[in-house]
Amino acid sequence: MIKKILFAAVVLFAALPMVAQTNLQFHYDYGSKSYGKELKERPEMTFTVENFSSFNYGLSSYFFLDANLANNKMVGAYTEVSIDKSILDYPVSVHVEYNGGLQTNLKGQNGFAYNDAYLAGIAFHENEGGNSFTLQCLYRYMCDHPSEKASYQLTAVWNYYLFQGFVSFCGFADVWRDKEVEGDIVFLSEPQLWLNLNRFVRGLNLSLGGELEISYNYLKFNDGSRVKENRLGVCPTLAAKWTF
Repeated sequence: MIKKILFAAVVLFAALPMVAQTNLQFHYDYGSKSYGKELKERPEMTFTVENFSSFNYGLSSYFFLDANLANNKMVGAYTEVSIDKSILDYPVSVHVEYNGGLQTNLKGQNGFAYNDAYLAGIAFHENEGGNSFTLQCLYRYMCDHPSEKASYQLTAVWNYYLFQGFVSFCGFADVWRDKEVEGDIVFLSEPQLWLNLNRFVRGLNLSLGGELEISYNYLKFNDGSRVKENRLGVCPTLAAKWTF
């Protein structure tokens, strides 16, 4: 049944007129260098494909795919796919989302799959002058969670153009409940700052910048003897982005 629903959704979206923007990002991650052995299994390189598409009838979709690279191979992949349907003429939409992925160690061995997560709820949007801010209030269902499958998640997503578009500031922040961690709360945010070179050279859709992954109860710190929880983690990257 799920496959039939997904197939029908793909056919429906393929038949609708679409305006889309896609970008490719390459990040060099300094997390493993910042923490040494505590994050020794963190890949140093991430390749990201990101797409936002808007359709008629108030429909829009978003997805990204992160591919983690190490030792000349892909050692992890993570994706999020979401669909929004606006409610009448209000800056509010119904939001549904899927999260999932795979990971191995840095040698491409001992692979495992992340617990699939399905989310649904309401999103509130603010758009002005090309800048945007969205707040999502979501029900979160973790398929194979050992203690609590049903939970909640709050997500903020933003995109602002600064200094007449020469600089863009974008990113997201997630907070969700997880009873497997101390304090029951996980926080993850990835703000990005980009210098947009197309403001200097017309048609050069290249941006240079980076990302700062800020998390609490999210990273698995390992000092060789134990996994530490209830701890803040900050992992910077240097990156390049090409926008189509």
